[in-house]
Amino acid sequence: MTAVAALACAVPLIGGALVSGHSHVRDFISELGAVGTQWGAVVSFGGFLPIGLLTLAFLIVAAPLVDPRAGAKVGYYLLSCVGFAYLGAAFAPCGFLWLTSFDRLAACTARKRIERSLYLAAVMEYH
Repeated sequence: MTAVAALACAVPLIGGALVSGHSHVRDFISELGAVGTQWGAVVSFGGFLPIGLLTLAFLIVAAPLVDPRAGAKVGYYLLSCVGFAYLGAAFAPCGFLWLTSFDRLAACTARKRIERSLYLAAVMEYH
């Protein structure tokens, strides 16, 4: 789990340094892997994908150790959402489902309002 935490810290810091104009305060980390950006594929498949896979692998290995009481199981399942969110960011980056006539980065920015609402509602993951 230490490797996952280190990678989860390193990816936004290194990716943010590579993408000009990126703000760690203003922008979502998923924008680092946006379609059409110079480092998007590297961040998505070299960062988000391993973080998601390692998180889920840790949870699979740790499953027998989870206390069967409700509180522990809730935390376990919420942590699995983090792994799935990173996998989603890797395979469906910002701009992935938008029409090609849209500027992909502008589409990613336009999605922010909807995403922000979803992210606030799903307090289990940060972006």
